[in-house]
Amino acid sequence: MSAMTRSGWLALLFLIAAVLGHAKAASLTLEKGRPFTQSGFEQLIEDALPPSQPGQRLALRTLTPSLPMNNSTNQPVLLDLADLQIDRARGRFEAELVVQAEGGRRNPLKLVGSVTTEVEVISLTAPVAAGSSIDPSDASITWIAEGRLPEDALRDPSQLKGMEAARRLPAGKPLREGDIRPASLVRRNDVVDIVYHSNGMEISLLGRSLSDGSSDAMVRVINGDTGKELQARVIGQKQVEVKGMTR
Repeated sequence: MSAMTRSGWLALLFLIAAVLGHAKAASLTLEKGRPFTQSGFEQLIEDALPPSQPGQRLALRTLTPSLPMNNSTNQPVLLDLADLQIDRARGRFEAELVVQAEGGRRNPLKLVGSVTTEVEVISLTAPVAAGSSIDPSDASITWIAEGRLPEDALRDPSQLKGMEAARRLPAGKPLREGDIRPASLVRRNDVVDIVYHSNGMEISLLGRSLSDGSSDAMVRVINGDTGKELQARVIGQKQVEVKGMTR
């Protein structure tokens, strides 16, 4: 059997892609003078793309011809998607369009470009200073190429609940586990409520914290009455607990 030519292999690959996800009929109308842009192309092919896993999407970027394309017609132009072939293994696509312009003429237009699998991550909508609290409402969805996804990237806004920035964080950059930490309930030099527990008895008095601490963390505090330094466990907002009656 003779070796299959390069064009034969390409035809086979595109046939497989077509079986796995053939283009659905789609069209786009360009108003008079409106250029054909990348966003317009994405709108045209949206319904023709094969389904992706949750949190993933296919990003198609047109390389030839380059977009935007000028539109010098004096009436609306109808673009029909005749065929879309996606080769994920090679990161390539080919799209066949039919352009219906003035006088009802129908002209073919072929577009070739790259295909990238993108994944959903979260980023901040505005910069956040180190130590500032972060809430899920501070985050938005960002898409990045799967090959550039850090292993510790945060992908769910709920992961930000009860957290604060471990360092100054810019807007728009994918968040990673090391960028956040549990929010401090007690901060250095805070006036805190020191609660003593011993043998069923509880005594509460004021003191001062010498370090930061999140929930359940151990911090150093100074008893406001005696000036003695103690180790205490953070139990709430500006509230710590000391076991035993040593004051």
